[in-house]
Amino acid sequence: MSFEIKRVGIGMLPTYAGIPESLRVESVLRVAPVDRGLGGLALERHEVRPYVKWAEQHDDASGPTSWPEKYEVDNWGIFMAFEEQEPLGGIAIGADAPRGLRSAFEEGDVAVVWDVRVHPEARRRGIATELFMRGADWARENGFRRLKLEVTSANLPMCLFCIKVGCELAAIHRYGYETVPEASDEAMLIWFYELERRDSK
Repeated sequence: MSFEIKRVGIGMLPTYAGIPESLRVESVLRVAPVDRGLGGLALERHEVRPYVKWAEQHDDASGPTSWPEKYEVDNWGIFMAFEEQEPLGGIAIGADAPRGLRSAFEEGDVAVVWDVRVHPEARRRGIATELFMRGADWARENGFRRLKLEVTSANLPMCLFCIKVGCELAAIHRYGYETVPEASDEAMLIWFYELERRDSK
């Protein structure tokens, strides 16, 4: 059956938060310095013992329901995918620097893809792609030139998704999660999507 994408307000964040975001990890990307870093940083794919990341839902203090308290979400682009009123996925794009996290928004013309999720049972149906493109259209219409995505090196499916939709890897922060115990061995990968690209074709 088909699904539809709708822009939603912050009143739908509890429903948004109820969409599972678990990820089964079987392969990860590891950073390999070339010529001790002088030749750049390479990413190598490594198989790992399978495990599930983000198996538990975020609690109220860190999940989507907490965004209005922490960030200026009134003019964010928040979209959800539904099938017969059943929520299947969502994307949240930040249009202004969150309070206390301005470094995440490096320029005024950059919007940040803050969250993307699709219910595990609804994946491989093109839902994430449709959500991303709807969000990109919204960002373009609101004067942004670029979307920024931060992806952990343990999320290989998301990295492959970034490539699929036309993003380019812009930066590798080898120790980006060093202070996060559950992700201290993962690298932070920064991807950009040029919003003007589709208009120039």
